[in-house]
Amino acid sequence: MIVQAFSNFWDNASTLAGEVEQPRKTFPKALFSAGLLTCLAYLIPLLAAIGALTLDQEDWVDGYFVDAAEIIVGKWLKVWIEIVAYMSFVDIISSVNFLYSLGMLFEFASFLWLRRKLPTVKRPFIVPMGLPWLGIMCLIPSGFLLYVMAMATKTVYLVAALLTLVGIAWYFLMHFCKSKMWLEFNNVGEKLEDQDLE
Repeated sequence: MIVQAFSNFWDNASTLAGEVEQPRKTFPKALFSAGLLTCLAYLIPLLAAIGALTLDQEDWVDGYFVDAAEIIVGKWLKVWIEIVAYMSFVDIISSVNFLYSLGMLFEFASFLWLRRKLPTVKRPFIVPMGLPWLGIMCLIPSGFLLYVMAMATKTVYLVAALLTLVGIAWYFLMHFCKSKMWLEFNNVGEKLEDQDLE
């Protein structure tokens, strides 16, 4: 569990800090809010079930929460909980690892592409290697990431495919909203100025 907590997408906070206004204030608020919402997502349904039903501990076995949802709200909530609970804990962890691996492969590909396409752009830090060595450096972790992806189950592939399609659809939706001027986007850094080049 600890390894999982520190291995998946936690690098994005530092990666995106430059894109966030006042990250020293924004990130602590966001982390506190996320923690609070997570606690409430567990507590509210549990307190609702405990408060609405007679407390008989023998009934509280695996799967009883689904029955409690049907008793309190109705059949539709039972069906939704069963759909969401279809994935086991291992499937959920495997899906997160699969998507993390996919994201890291895209990061490596972007890293290599930008080094090849824009080699003279000023950066805060440049890995002191030529492009062939950078490719070799990215090859070893990419092998491990591909191994993790190859070991996935059909359920994990399905979840990853659905979430990837949702991400692609979201990208085109944002592009559409931008073209209609429904949302305002920050265009700073969209084009490279001459002074950014060495």
